[in-house]
Parts: sequence; structure tokens; C-alpha cells
Amino acid sequence: MWCVTEDGGLIAMTRIPEHEVAGWHRHVTDGAVLSVCTIPGTAGDELWVAVRREGGGMVRCCIERLDPPFDGDNLGAGYGEGDTAAVEAFFVDSGLSYRGDPVVEVGGLEHLEGRTVHLLADGAVHPPQVVAEGRVRLDRPASVIHAGLPFMSELVPMPFGVAGNEIAGGGRPMRATRARVRLHRSLGLHAGPDATRLRELSFRTARDVTGTAPSLFSGEREVTLDAMTGDSATVVLRQHDPLPCTVLAVAFDVEAGEI
Repeated sequence: MWCVTEDGGLIAMTRIPEHEVAGWHRHVTDGAVLSVCTIPGTAGDELWVAVRREGGGMVRCCIERLDPPFDGDNLGAGYGEGDTAAVEAFFVDSGLSYRGDPVVEVGGLEHLEGRTVHLLADGAVHPPQVVAEGRVRLDRPASVIHAGLPFMSELVPMPFGVAGNEIAGGGRPMRATRARVRLHRSLGLHAGPDATRLRELSFRTARDVTGTAPSLFSGEREVTLDAMTGDSATVVLRQHDPLPCTVLAVAFDVEAGEI
């Protein structure tokens, strides 16, 4: 269920009746959502929104569609069966895509005139560019380009149960030394014990060709937590690049401290 709030926010509720689970979530964008609707699509229901956005000193009402969830499968014509690059990852707002011969300039962005947009070029993050006369210029040619407004996603799990861990530790205080984050076809994630101590996780391997985007990563990454103790022990996961990030699970390694 999707709803528009009085202040132009977009919220939704996910409900799983068989597990008796329901939860509300916000979807923040650089603009004010005016209305929302869902219609049947070829791959399921499509979400369409009318958003009031500013660009080039003008206020525009943009009609936009929420892109289907990205999982790295079915990349389309021209890609191999085992290709897991983020070429078709679309993680920008009010954005457009170009597919064709390699180019260093793309247009059609008049609705974002004067705005700073984020770009993904052939699966690699490109430095942000300012739209001028509806166009942006790249540092290098690319065949598949996604350009649009940036947004940030952040996940902060609930702190692990310290009280129960103290009992398990024979009365000794327990401390979290690291978090293990299980990811599915992800890139570009920043993580740390709090929002002021984030570092970018490394995903490039020796198998990745220099000068090309690394393959999407599925597996586990460790995040050092500096032996955090107390009810605040958790981890902050943040994605602000136009790249996919799917977190499947977060587990903490804990140690018993001194009494």
C-alpha cells in the first residue's frame, strides 16, 4: 500500500499476513510527491508518481515510474549468461538512460537543468556532473549511461541483545567486535560503527579487468566495531552511490569482557 503525506512525502506499508508482519517505510526524494497510483505492468504492478521538482529556476511536475527491483539477472541483449556487472543498475531519481554507441555526452535532462546529477557509466560510478542546456559530459565514452538525482539509503539494525549476552557470558559484559554483513549482488557499500566512522567496503578482486567496473558481489563482508558495548552496539550501513545493494543478514561477533 502506497500513500502520499500532506507534506509531499511518499510512504508505503509492507504486509506479510502468513508471518503476521507489517511495517511502514519512507521513500525520500528531492521533491514533493503530489499523487501516486499503481497499474498492472508486464512484470507486475508498476508504481507511478507525480513529483514537483525544481530545476533551472523553474518548478516542474514530473511523471515518474519506480524502476523494478534490480537483481542482476536478465541483463538483456549483448550480455553473457554469467555477466554480473552493474551495467543495468538504475539507482537515481528522475533519471534517464542512454544505450547505444559509446558517447561522451548525453542529453534529454532539461527537467534537471542546473542540478547536480549522479551517473553510472557502463556499470562504473562516474563523478557527479551539473546539467547545462539539458546535457552532461562524461570523462570517458560509455555505451550504457544512467543519469539522475542522487539519493541515500541507510540501514541501522536494532542493537543486539546485550542483557541476554551477559547471562550467556557468566555475568561478564559482552562486547561486539565486528559485524558480518551478508550481501547479494551489491557494490559500493559504506559501513562502520556509527555515521561518523564509515568506510567504503572493497569489492574489486584480482579477476576484475583494470579500467572496468567490478562484478557484483554476493557473499559476506566484515565490519570492525571497535569492541562496542552496551545497548547501542550496532552497525551503520549506507549506500550513496548509484549502485545496487541488497543486505540479506547482519550478525554480530561478541566476546566476553572483564568483570
